[in-house]
Amino acid sequence: MAAVGFVDGTLVSWDRAASAKKDIGAFTGPLFEDTFKAGERFATPIGGYISGSRTSLVVNTLRAKLCNRQFMDCSKCNRNAPCRQIDGLRDTILFKDILKKGERSTVFYGGINTLDRKDWPEYRIGFFYINTGEEIARIEAPDYVLENDGFLDLLHFAAYDQSQKGMGYPISLQEAHHLAVVRGPEREAFYRLVANTLIDAGLPSRVTNKKLRKFTRLF
Repeated sequence: MAAVGFVDGTLVSWDRAASAKKDIGAFTGPLFEDTFKAGERFATPIGGYISGSRTSLVVNTLRAKLCNRQFMDCSKCNRNAPCRQIDGLRDTILFKDILKKGERSTVFYGGINTLDRKDWPEYRIGFFYINTGEEIARIEAPDYVLENDGFLDLLHFAAYDQSQKGMGYPISLQEAHHLAVVRGPEREAFYRLVANTLIDAGLPSRVTNKKLRKFTRLF
């Protein structure tokens, strides 16, 4: 039986050390590496479902194509620059007129692909857009999924099927939200863990449990 693992939201996590050294931006997922390794080992695609995406990564690629400067530098351009004609355009708006219901876009990667292969992180995070009928959703996944046609098709099917069953949003993620209840003893264990971590680091721990509850939301 085929299985798919979904995360609510982005798989991207900011690897500051790698970004500063390699200038690869935020297109790495070190916080999910163990999950990706397990998914790869058990032949299970892992994907992040992003509803209401506000990014313009694909549109910015079009901006680069429209740029008439030898070296792209938006800070030096005026309001009449060719790329200004797509100012404010988001990826979801772009694909709304391109994708029919159930269709997906091609796969996109970020700046990592400009590096030599030897400098790539263990897992590159790419994405595609899908028309669920209710919205243009963004699906992120590691390269072991996106570069395997079978995994990619399965992730596409699962994202669309789940969104139909959930009336516009994956039913599995809806149910996961309902089951993600943090009980009293679990909250207390969390507060103790935070306090002990601060103490071990030699930092003051003056926030009372009452104040911590007031300013912290747990789901």
